[in-house]
Amino acid sequence: MIWNTLPIASAIRTNKIESIDNYIQPGREDGMFTFDESVKKLLRAGKITRAVAEENVRDVNYLNRLRVAGTR
Repeated sequence: MIWNTLPIASAIRTNKIESIDNYIQPGREDGMFTFDESVKKLLRAGKITRAVAEENVRDVNYLNRLRVAGTR
């Protein structure tokens, strides 16, 4: 989930989409999270397979950290 904050709106307007994840970090307390975090949550819940997760995340290493942490 992402909220339309000024930094996020500016990143979209100036086509700097890659910087949006950096603006989500301070918004965590307001309920913002990244797409990769959503995919990880679906994987942990068993709603998607690891292969589907790997096809859809930006950073596969993010999923690899799950394995190290003892989850799927």
